[in-house]
Amino acid sequence: MGEPVRAWVRWTLLVALAVPQLLVGLWGTLATRNWYDTFPGVGPDLVAAIPPFNEHLAADAAGAFVATGVALLIAAVVPRRELVLMALATYLAFAVPHTLHHVTHEAPGLAEQVVAPAGHGAGVVHRACVAIARCDVDHPPESARH
Repeated sequence: MGEPVRAWVRWTLLVALAVPQLLVGLWGTLATRNWYDTFPGVGPDLVAAIPPFNEHLAADAAGAFVATGVALLIAAVVPRRELVLMALATYLAFAVPHTLHHVTHEAPGLAEQVVAPAGHGAGVVHRACVAIARCDVDHPPESARH
């Protein structure tokens, strides 16, 4: 099935998936109303476009972003295959329904040309997840054992 993914590539991909999740989640957790009113921070304001504001629901959504980011970050720091796979499963369990929602629902104020790149972006993320999952973190290649 080819060469295993190098440790630095796996780490980079996990951190690249974790950081946006953590930033969005911490923003929504620490400043829930601001997150609701202004997300994503550069117009259009996607969350506020679908009122009414519900602090509990917004905080729960932010918590899901944080949980996903933490799982990915743990997998980056403690590169055990089981943790990496669990983090990817956690990420995909959040990202797939989230992406499907955006693909099947019009985003108020968002141009249609964003939908196709978002679909391509989801494909890139999927390929990154497959690459990370291929890593053999518990059994490094023979050259790394000496």
